[in-house]
Amino acid sequence: MIKVNKQNCYKVLKPELFKAGEKLLGKYELYINNSLEKGTLRFCKSFGTKEAFEYGSYNSMYMTYFPEKQRLHLHCSSYGGMCGFTFDENSADDENLSYSDKECIKFTINLIRKLIDNEIIEYDEINKKDSIKVIAESRISTQEATDYISKSFLGRKE
Repeated sequence: MIKVNKQNCYKVLKPELFKAGEKLLGKYELYINNSLEKGTLRFCKSFGTKEAFEYGSYNSMYMTYFPEKQRLHLHCSSYGGMCGFTFDENSADDENLSYSDKECIKFTINLIRKLIDNEIIEYDEINKKDSIKVIAESRISTQEATDYISKSFLGRKE
């Protein structure tokens, strides 16, 4: 399950696809934003009604690519950028959310899924969870669990 936290960081597997002025996956136009770091590329999308923009209650999704680090950062915010929010794939089904909240959640989850499916980013859900829960949920063998714990906690590499 894809989860979006206040800040999300992904390893980029295909940096050659990130070019200023071009569209990533033919859809997401990237522009240079040197205010963060030289050569940084960004894609932004906002969600909300005309009134939401007028009163500052709209949502935004920011995707930022740092070429020197080969990292992609993703951040969702609401109320004109004043606060971040977290969600997962099931959050869009919450009937208490506004239409713009649901729209932002669906768009962001779909974007992440496309990036994963096209092998553009590496999404390692295991690193975002508690190790004991991962082992219990995945029903892996004792040896696999031991190997995972060794790598995670003891810093061993194969």
